[in-house]
Amino acid sequence: MTSQIQPLVIIGSGPAGLTAALYAARARLHPLVIRGQTPGGQITTTEQIDNFPGFPDGISGFDLAVQMERHAQKYGAQYLDAFVSQVRLEQRPYLIHTDDGQQIRADQLIIATGSTPKTLGIPGEREFHNAGVEHCATCDGPLYAGQTVVVVGGGSTALTDALQLSRYAKEVLLLHRSGQFRAEKVLQEQVQAAPNIHLHLHTRLLEIQGSDQVERVLIEDLQSQQTRLLHTNAVFVCIGSTPSSQLFAGQLDFTPQGHIVADQRGRTSKAGVYAVGEVTDSPYRQAVTSAAEGARAALEAIHTAPVLERTTP
Repeated sequence: MTSQIQPLVIIGSGPAGLTAALYAARARLHPLVIRGQTPGGQITTTEQIDNFPGFPDGISGFDLAVQMERHAQKYGAQYLDAFVSQVRLEQRPYLIHTDDGQQIRADQLIIATGSTPKTLGIPGEREFHNAGVEHCATCDGPLYAGQTVVVVGGGSTALTDALQLSRYAKEVLLLHRSGQFRAEKVLQEQVQAAPNIHLHLHTRLLEIQGSDQVERVLIEDLQSQQTRLLHTNAVFVCIGSTPSSQLFAGQLDFTPQGHIVADQRGRTSKAGVYAVGEVTDSPYRQAVTSAAEGARAALEAIHTAPVLERTTP
């Protein structure tokens, strides 16, 4: 794997990367997927996915990743269990170094490294992950229909998620450390007009408590320094995410927030290099939209790959 040039290398094994692998494999591009030590990426930490087409009874993130991997492997996708330590994009074919000492040359590259949700770092947050501590209102909001939920954050994501949750929940308790929101004015007006969204400004979340599931939170009023308990069935932490783009800093165009800039076809500022899913500034952050971006970039890579590479058995 040190001398042969790979027609296509995909870094990342979430829905975006695995869908790209499926399309590329069916086109006989023989993609190599570098998937780290946790096949499936961030989605494997989701216990139940109810909005991925074709699974009316839902499916766990782990099982979805396994099925997507098998699907791509059936058509010839290859997998490498290693972490990428360095990528050099100054010359094509591009050079990829892995943590186990391999050097892989790639004619084309699809970056599907995803992002990591930011956390509060408070007691109970890790313990109740997927047991009431959530990060996606669109994904998990319907699970809490008729219940009380807490949303933490003051940006556009937090207010959008609070509005989304207000469609299902009995009440939404929106906690924000400041007295003013950073979100667009129209979102602030919609939140303030929603009858079942209750604002808790100048408020810090100190601890998440419960038994098997989230049952209450300990909060602090930052003006009076008084603490009290709020009863809730879930805590949605909506303080943003960090794109996993550090390997490509200084080599590709980035947004101010650290996302890789890619056009509608997934093309980056480097020819033959594509970026898809949450490592880009994608607004939806859903498995199905990431999968669609992966398919789109793979189709672009297929159309621009040398014919001999595509048809080699």
